[in-house]
Amino acid sequence: MASIDYTFPSLSLSMEDTPTQISQYTLVVGSASEDSISVGTDLATVESLSTENGNLSWQLDDGSTILVTSEVDYILGGSGQPYYMNLNTESSAQVGYVMNGQSRAVISYEWLDAYNAGTLTVSYQNLGGSEAIDTVIEGAGGTIIFADYNLEERLDEIITIGTINGGIIIDFGVSGAA
Repeated sequence: MASIDYTFPSLSLSMEDTPTQISQYTLVVGSASEDSISVGTDLATVESLSTENGNLSWQLDDGSTILVTSEVDYILGGSGQPYYMNLNTESSAQVGYVMNGQSRAVISYEWLDAYNAGTLTVSYQNLGGSEAIDTVIEGAGGTIIFADYNLEERLDEIITIGTINGGIIIDFGVSGAA
C-alpha cells in the first residue's frame, strides 16, 4: 500500500497504512535551540519506549502514543523524578547539562556508534571557572556539555538501566540529589 501523507500549515506526516481504528498521537517537535518537555513519569518505567536516532515514542495506558522528535534535548520526569538527556546524532543544539543524582540519558544506537567510531570529539575543559572539569562532546548531534563532570574519570560509575528498541538508558551514577 502507498504511504498516506498529511500536511498541516508547517508540518507533514507520512504513514505507511491507514490505522484500522481511531488513533491518538501527541507530537512534540523540538527546535534547534535547547528544548525540554515534562512527561510526569520516569522514562525507565515505560515498557514501550523506543528511539530511532533520537525520535522517541511510547504508548500510554489509554492507547494513545507520544512522539518526541530528536530536537527535544531532555525530558523531565516530574517532581523528584530523574531527567533524561536525549543523546542522538540528529540534534543540533548546544546543551549544557547539570550533572546530579537525577542525571540519566536515553542514547540512540546511532549516537553510540558515532561515539565508538570517534566521530564525536570528546574534550575536557574548565568552562565554569571553578576547579571542576566539564566534559564537552561535539560532532554529530550538536554540542553536549556535562557540567562539572569528567566523563573519562567516571566511566565506571555509569550504570546501564536497560535496553530499549533502538538504544539504551543509562544512569550517570552521580550521588546526591538535584
